[in-house]
Amino acid sequence: MIEISVIIPTYNREKLIGGVLESLAEQTLPQGLYEVIVVDDGSVDNTRVVVEAFKSKIKNIKYLSREHGGLPSARNFGIGHTRGDVIAFTDSDCVAEPHWLREILKGFKDLNIVGIAGRVVTDLHIVTPFTHQVNVGSGDAAGCNMAFRRSALIELGGFDEDYYFFCEDTDFFLRAQECGKVVYNGNAIVHHPPVRQTLIQFIGRIGPICEGQFLLCKRHPSVFLHRKPLLAVIRVVGLKMFWEDLRKNKYFIRRNPFLYLVYFLALVCQRVYLAYFLFANYDRVNRINSTRRRQRGKD
Repeated sequence: MIEISVIIPTYNREKLIGGVLESLAEQTLPQGLYEVIVVDDGSVDNTRVVVEAFKSKIKNIKYLSREHGGLPSARNFGIGHTRGDVIAFTDSDCVAEPHWLREILKGFKDLNIVGIAGRVVTDLHIVTPFTHQVNVGSGDAAGCNMAFRRSALIELGGFDEDYYFFCEDTDFFLRAQECGKVVYNGNAIVHHPPVRQTLIQFIGRIGPICEGQFLLCKRHPSVFLHRKPLLAVIRVVGLKMFWEDLRKNKYFIRRNPFLYLVYFLALVCQRVYLAYFLFANYDRVNRINSTRRRQRGKD
């Protein structure tokens, strides 16, 4: 009987998804108790070929393909094809430790718990200012290592698809607390190796981050010091994150001064783009929230 379902949304990750599937094939939990569902969100590479090759290694693996719609939408699509009472989520650029699923199920023995956030670690030795990685401990939520009871996901309507790929996990963690306890399990570990970004990718990420923060602030204003979304985004994304990122990477001043200088200039370009993004998209992002509220009112 399937006790836990794992959903992996992916988009053009043929070179990375093999790592997470290999780690899921080597779980200490018997394979008859879990299933793996890969939701291909409109990839144009050979993702399907890579996934299909794991059918001989993972007893219950399913490949689903759909038009590109964004991360929350892909997760919701996968939820509709699950059989487990518990649904876990990770990403296609991650690697789960062998006891990951066993640790998650252990936590749900408490019937008051509706959600579990796990620990996410990275290889700090190969991190650079231009790599994307996640390093999360207690008190934080990360979409690449989380699990919820199926009943809670359905009751809350899944992930909010107004978010494209940033802050949708935090939003759901906050909403899940309405159904019961959401706890942290430091023994449920997922590795998120650093993934190199191009300069254009690095600068362009600030737009979706800004949009996600804006929506999160509108729906959960108590999370921020400012209750006005625009001020919150300018402070958190524009100023706080700017100086925090410089501080976290300051050791590159000694290791590679030129790299740090390029990084500083890239952060400045990000903030210039942030100002442009807010100016060009403020009305559109603001309408998303009001339109969704009207739709819910009709329902």
